[in-house]
Amino acid sequence: MVRTVLSLLRRNAPLRASTSHNPGCSAELKRWLLSCKSAGRCPASTSLIIGAVHRGTRMLTQVRLVRSAFLVLSIAPALAMAQPPSGKIAEKIVRVVNAYGSSISCADVNVGPENIATLVPLDRGRSARKATYAVLWDLKYCLDGVPGGSGTPTGSQEIAIVTVGDGNRFMIDTDKSYPAVTFDNGIHSRANVGKLVQNTETSIVVEGFEYGKEDAMCCPSVPVRVTLRADDKGNWAPSEKTVLTSRK
Repeated sequence: MVRTVLSLLRRNAPLRASTSHNPGCSAELKRWLLSCKSAGRCPASTSLIIGAVHRGTRMLTQVRLVRSAFLVLSIAPALAMAQPPSGKIAEKIVRVVNAYGSSISCADVNVGPENIATLVPLDRGRSARKATYAVLWDLKYCLDGVPGGSGTPTGSQEIAIVTVGDGNRFMIDTDKSYPAVTFDNGIHSRANVGKLVQNTETSIVVEGFEYGKEDAMCCPSVPVRVTLRADDKGNWAPSEKTVLTSRK
């Protein structure tokens, strides 16, 4: 009799729950239990065996759910909140970008750690040269030698790509930074500034404000979130744009 129970249980062990009371128990096993009980011929160990299998089935279900969730997380793109690199690394990146941007812009550039997106983090080992950081900075336009001007855009947001060279020196990749590449953050306003909020290895997400129908030039009020990606030449452009709930 016990052999019959074990045989049925082995055949019905896969997770195909037929009822909430007997998970993993198929119609065949249920029929056998009914006939066994009606005839009064079920051995005392039967209920213990079935109970143990049911508990094991529930545990197996939980394990498989956890494994499935882990698999999904492991293959999904790692879109995370933009986290600046550690203190010393951030300081070196900021110094390099400020010097580079100030040499191009009509006014001094002052980026901070909040402007840095870690595309590939620094590994002091053999892969140190793969480290890549994208830094958003504001280019100021000049009008007769003066930054900005009445009724004109004050500037534009641009990008600088920082890599690591010999001796762990941080440097600008000029082939993938402004003005060698274009950077369209997809935010249409006079200020044209996007706040860095998220990034992956291949994308950057920014938030900013665009003009509503009744907005003055000074005061765009429509909040948007834009996902940016670079093409093969390093030019960045919007790949997705969402209007957020108004913050007014």
